[in-house]
Amino acid sequence: MKELLTYIMIWVLYATHASIYAQYSQYPAHQSQVFNVIRTYNPAMSNIDGHTEVQLNYQRYLGAFDKVNNKLFFANFNLSPKDSAGSKHNLGLKFSGEDEGEYITRNRFYVSYGWHLRVTQNYWLGAGAYLGLAGYTYSGTSGNTQGFASAPDGDFGLVFYRPEYIVLGFSVNQAFNTTVQPKDLSFRWKRFYNLYIQKHFIWNQQWSTSLYGQENIRTDTYNTTDIGAYMSYRGQLLMGGNLTTATKFSVMAGFQNIPLKWGDFALIFNYNFPFINQRRTNIQSFELSLKYLFKLKKGLYTDL
Repeated sequence: MKELLTYIMIWVLYATHASIYAQYSQYPAHQSQVFNVIRTYNPAMSNIDGHTEVQLNYQRYLGAFDKVNNKLFFANFNLSPKDSAGSKHNLGLKFSGEDEGEYITRNRFYVSYGWHLRVTQNYWLGAGAYLGLAGYTYSGTSGNTQGFASAPDGDFGLVFYRPEYIVLGFSVNQAFNTTVQPKDLSFRWKRFYNLYIQKHFIWNQQWSTSLYGQENIRTDTYNTTDIGAYMSYRGQLLMGGNLTTATKFSVMAGFQNIPLKWGDFALIFNYNFPFINQRRTNIQSFELSLKYLFKLKKGLYTDL
């Protein structure tokens, strides 16, 4: 318990020094299921558990901003043979679609590669890359006000971890710092950096707790910080929350590791509450995540 309280205090003190006012149009849409979508930033964490898996996330704003929604899709395929105990390789796909109302859409498509190497009996080191295209579409009310442009984009990441114990990650995002110009509008995908840490605490055969923190470091504006925690009952029932400093608080519940056909199914839902006196863009929203882990006996699944 003393160790748990120490981690909580470290992250609370750290969060109080972080600012959150970011230019969101230049960066990926923020999602509060941080532990569940960290691969959005860090490609080295796209297959950290060694599964072949698919995942779909959906985020929707409410009220006057109900036309704002964001979608994420991941697919990761384990390429390593089952007897490959020292290293793992995987390929993957990532797609994100961000609708900022009726007229602005940002779509991205990437291919990913990840490599994980066992450096000691218990610890692993991983590296990964996303390479693809980032597109920006403006759909005006007439043909002469419509435009589309795309540019190469890439993310590169590292991760050091011990399964079910601790995870440390770092990534360089929107690394090419490219500019697109749909019609007369110039838009830059600005480079930023992501730091992530997660610590697991296993209390007994039924209960465990995970604490995590994330920092997005931006060179032209304020950083954003997330701190959160969730509890797991028998590895299947999840309950927790996430704080995006000075902006919003999210409550989360769901299920994971539910046996279904060829593998395990997961469903996680969270609801985001803005803090009082924040900008109107910080309105209530919800997120839904669906994930399926394939546990086939041959070819597609390897235990780490």
